[in-house]
Amino acid sequence: MIENTLYAQLNDQPRKVHSLSLLVPARRYEVNFDITAQQALPAIIECALMLIAQLEQVSANELQNYFGLNSNEREGLLREILDTGLAEEDRDGLMVPSRRLQEARSNQQEISLEEIINYNQSFVVDNLTGSIQPRADDKPLRGLPTLAVEQENEKADPAQLFTSQFERFQQATSVDRLKRFNTRLYRINHCNYSQLTYLPVSLDIFASPDPMMGLRLKSELIGFPEKVKGLLTTSGLHGEVNRFFDAPLEHQPQLSLSEHTSAADDKVLSCYIDNEALDLGKLLLDRKAKKTGYGSDMTRMLIGPIYLDVNRGRLMRWLSHLPKNLQLAKAIWLPAGTPTWGAHVGLRQFISNCNKALASFGSSLEVLVPVRDKHERYNVLERFGASVSRITGLPNAPKLNEMEILVIPGDPGWACVQYHAKLPENSGMAGITVPVGYCTFDPWRVELIWSLLRKRVGSNLESLSLLNGGQEDGKEMALSIANLLRSDWDSLLTKYESSE
Repeated sequence: MIENTLYAQLNDQPRKVHSLSLLVPARRYEVNFDITAQQALPAIIECALMLIAQLEQVSANELQNYFGLNSNEREGLLREILDTGLAEEDRDGLMVPSRRLQEARSNQQEISLEEIINYNQSFVVDNLTGSIQPRADDKPLRGLPTLAVEQENEKADPAQLFTSQFERFQQATSVDRLKRFNTRLYRINHCNYSQLTYLPVSLDIFASPDPMMGLRLKSELIGFPEKVKGLLTTSGLHGEVNRFFDAPLEHQPQLSLSEHTSAADDKVLSCYIDNEALDLGKLLLDRKAKKTGYGSDMTRMLIGPIYLDVNRGRLMRWLSHLPKNLQLAKAIWLPAGTPTWGAHVGLRQFISNCNKALASFGSSLEVLVPVRDKHERYNVLERFGASVSRITGLPNAPKLNEMEILVIPGDPGWACVQYHAKLPENSGMAGITVPVGYCTFDPWRVELIWSLLRKRVGSNLESLSLLNGGQEDGKEMALSIANLLRSDWDSLLTKYESSE
């Protein structure tokens, strides 16, 4: 049992340690319906109706004289008054208030028109709670974890469901006019199932103390406007997503945390191992107390994935301090083999931003993944193809494990190595792993991490292949990556020092 190290820090602000996205199965429906909406009356008609209501009987000539109209204008005004349904003619041809106008006056209600408007809209119902939800993506990112539905809720009649949840629909829709409080559903003309879809849901994961249980993890929804976040919570969907991440990981680590810290020479992280789990509570306390330094500003601890908003600036800031005419080697990224690696809708944008920054130095970000047969190729493209713009397959490399490496070899060079650590089951969200490690531009550590990566990918590099990206020069690109991986450290230093 990991000792509770956070009791004394109850007032600490929770620290963000992860950002994750997943897909919730959902059904899309198309609906054609009419609404009634209140419409303000033109000033002259409203004034005429108020006069009729006050006097109870008004002749056409009296209206004409009161407003100073000619005969044509008088007839036009009479038609418009009658069209509102708020006044009518009696036997003598006088304008009198209708029952509806009398009730509005007695109830001190505003006088307005009721307008009927037709709409064609779509709406999405998630398969877990059977609730209309605020957003669904017709082309969701493949590869994100999908929340399993053990038994799909009984499909209610779609028209009945739309009727009973029309207020949720009003809050979820992007049509401003439908959001108005005085909009009422008048009738449904037809409502039909359209397609299976998925609702992307993104969460920020925070670590915080708990007075009874020690370290606790909690989540906050992101990517939705504040006004509609409550819809996901009140429907129960946020709770279902939390339960998905609460289920403990079933697979055993291929690489232990101790083995990782030894290989990466991470003496700081090695202080926070308890039965091969990460004592994140103690680590966060010591980090706040500035006890997790590596003895040099060139090396800094990273908690959470590199794309996390508090981490992604590390590489960019290092690049911003380099000479503009410097040429760098390619940035090689070897993912971790954990289920939640890269499980975030923002991964693609992060990679795009990295490539834009690296392009000024003649470099690019290359993601390497073991691909030893057609089955693995399919799985890799299904998982990473939508988020990673270019993937290079390693035909003879061992399977990915819990160690993640990103390195730009050379001097100057930059590297990041992290371990995707399990957390204690009683911390909540035991189904996720939290990346933790360090980033560095210390030449000695960059060389160490480069040697780790080369060892991981193996020495048989003859059949490297570009799996996606639509590159006409895919063979040349794969060959250049293979040549880089074959290069010894001295040759890299010679090459990149001479280009400064």
